[in-house]
Amino acid sequence: MIKIDSIEEVHNVLLDMAKSFHKICVEENIPYYMLGGTMLGAFRHGGFIPWDDDMDFGVPVEYYERIKYVLTERLGKRYKCTTYKNDQGNRNAFVKIADTKTHIDDPTRRLPIEKQLGINIDVFPLMRCEKDDYFVKKLHVLGRLYTIVYTESTKGGKMKTYAKKILRKICPISDEKMLDITLQTLYNAHRKDGSFIANLLGAWGPKETVPFGVMGKPILYKFEDTSFYGVALPNEYLTSLYGRNYMILPPENKRRGHAHNIFSEE
Repeated sequence: MIKIDSIEEVHNVLLDMAKSFHKICVEENIPYYMLGGTMLGAFRHGGFIPWDDDMDFGVPVEYYERIKYVLTERLGKRYKCTTYKNDQGNRNAFVKIADTKTHIDDPTRRLPIEKQLGINIDVFPLMRCEKDDYFVKKLHVLGRLYTIVYTESTKGGKMKTYAKKILRKICPISDEKMLDITLQTLYNAHRKDGSFIANLLGAWGPKETVPFGVMGKPILYKFEDTSFYGVALPNEYLTSLYGRNYMILPPENKRRGHAHNIFSEE
């Protein structure tokens, strides 16, 4: 395998995957939105945040099972629609579109490099909900515990130990059962006419719950040499996630992506 040192090469793979995702969604009449850093990149940079190494999209929950099906059927051989049911490298309750010719050496996954996911795009389910709903609060707790135990560090620590004990009381059977519970809790949180819309599986927790009108009807934004759909009120959405100064670049020592070493089979 060959180590990928160029962020531009990573961006090229991500952009090609995102174009495939966009094309499938448009042809299948499935609405979607850019989320998180992808939405920030579109609004602030007209494309990628220069140091970012992933992309985030959201699909309304009523289309989520369908998007899983059509991505599985239509992505082709190079890219794969992964879930925790069909790929060891995806230990999340949401879909990841992964490049099958690359692998991210992520020590939190504890898998041989050839079984690690490649460069990937997150596709989250978006729920209509009410902020104070029991299932919304439960999902925030589950998500935080799972993140502490499995995705933050391979080292020990009191917080990780306590989080694991609590998580095992909630779900003593298996990681997959835990994700089953998480996904079912998410669907239980959906309220067809909810005042808010949320990415309840996102990294920003309650900040990713915004009034429904903030997402609104998806609109196209320039993104590098193409366009993708994003939120109707970007200022309100990005302020909720990143604060009022989201247009100001972070200090250089904080300009880093999520991935560890990335390798290519080609």
